[in-house]
Amino acid sequence: MKYRVVAKEAFSVAGVRTVTEQPGGVWDIIKKDGRMQQMQRDAQGQPVTLGLCFGFDGTGRNDNMVGFVVAEEVPGYAFYTFPPSDWVVLKAEGKISDGVLYKSWQYIHGELIDRQVICQREVPTIEDYQVWNEESDYCRVEIGVAVV
Repeated sequence: MKYRVVAKEAFSVAGVRTVTEQPGGVWDIIKKDGRMQQMQRDAQGQPVTLGLCFGFDGTGRNDNMVGFVVAEEVPGYAFYTFPPSDWVVLKAEGKISDGVLYKSWQYIHGELIDRQVICQREVPTIEDYQVWNEESDYCRVEIGVAVV
């Protein structure tokens, strides 16, 4: 798999943050309860495509957030500011049913982090869901891992 290193200035994300049993489970929650539509209105033209993972606890529960880039805090939403950093960015593209996203994370952890090719910073990882279409079984997600 190919990846690139990108330098990014500090940026902030507003969104819905919760702890779930399922990785990325906040997506399902906000789609079902209507908060996704509200967030799209409140994002003022910014795409609501970012999934942030703050990490897993000892029982496997995932602290995660769905959001959009903002210049300042937005009332009613969680808020997180990323420091300036270099990011390893990898594109997961292909069939959802083939586990392309999962396989991409396996590569990141097994080949890059575990083998110490990269040293991950202690900030949330980002998945930018550029395309996620379950009907056509296709996705294109950019995964970002901040590195030292």
